[in-house]
Amino acid sequence: MEATVRWAMLDQLRSPPAYFADAIRAHFRERKEAIVETVKGWIAFCKSKGYGGKASSMQTMLRDLEAELKKLK
Repeated sequence: MEATVRWAMLDQLRSPPAYFADAIRAHFRERKEAIVETVKGWIAFCKSKGYGGKASSMQTMLRDLEAELKKLK
């Protein structure tokens, strides 16, 4: 979950491959609410299992992800 947020979400939003940039941005723009809710669910799951460090790390990345999503037009 943590790696998905870091590499499959944040990294793709910040540095998408040129040939997929439009598709990646469109995907995140269209699905942003569901994506944020999914990450919040992962954070809650980690907390419920006692993985406070991972939950804290993902909480920080969620703030970064929300900031990147706000940049999409």
